[in-house]
Amino acid sequence: MKGMSGPKLLVVHPASKGYNGVVSLSGAASPGPSAASMPLFLGSRRRCCAWLVALLLALLTCVSLLTVFSTARAASEGAALPQRARLTVAGAAGAAAASAAVGAAGGLPAYVFDALVQYAAAAGANATASMPEEDVRAIASVLRRRAPCRLLVFGLGAETPLWRALNHGGRTVFLDENPFYVAHVEGALPGLEAYDVSYATAVREFPDLLDAARAAQSADCRPVQNLLFSDCRLAINDLPNQLYDVSWDVILVDGPSG
Repeated sequence: MKGMSGPKLLVVHPASKGYNGVVSLSGAASPGPSAASMPLFLGSRRRCCAWLVALLLALLTCVSLLTVFSTARAASEGAALPQRARLTVAGAAGAAAASAAVGAAGGLPAYVFDALVQYAAAAGANATASMPEEDVRAIASVLRRRAPCRLLVFGLGAETPLWRALNHGGRTVFLDENPFYVAHVEGALPGLEAYDVSYATAVREFPDLLDAARAAQSADCRPVQNLLFSDCRLAINDLPNQLYDVSWDVILVDGPSG
């Protein structure tokens, strides 16, 4: 019987228990493909596990570093807190001292006072209805020494807001014989204390009034008498009663119209 010299016939049959492969007619067996790919699969799993472990270690390292930095920062801020507290207390004390100094003076800061006078003087130079610059500066020099004070002003005019501002912190009262103008100025300057009054004398009578007051200086025109019951021709006895009880520091006659 001749041997098979042509191509060999391979018979593929189901793998036996625990084995996958190909069996030839000669009985030789070749291993299946799964046996060769098993080490690659195991190696891939090992590499994945290694990457996961490395990632966890990196995260733990970051968390540890953040904890260390946070602790160090908290410690440094805690150490600086007393110093900041001392600086804050010192700053508050300085501000309180400055406020106390301003409150003791009670008036405007010098530079604000000067600025108001400067603008009022400049405005007066360009307006015929305003007070001359020399008069503005003369009155301002008195208020600079006495303000804040009790200031009584006869007459309302262009400088009314100025006198009120220069006496910041004091009491400023305005009197005028025109009730309509008093109401108008009160509406334009909220908070202004102004009263409309009636005068029994006129400016044209000034020479006779002055002579009569000098003649009665030791009698009806005595400075110590109560003006409400005075018979002096210069006495003004129809003002609001509460104004007679005030000891006025400065009395300004700002050109009343009567």
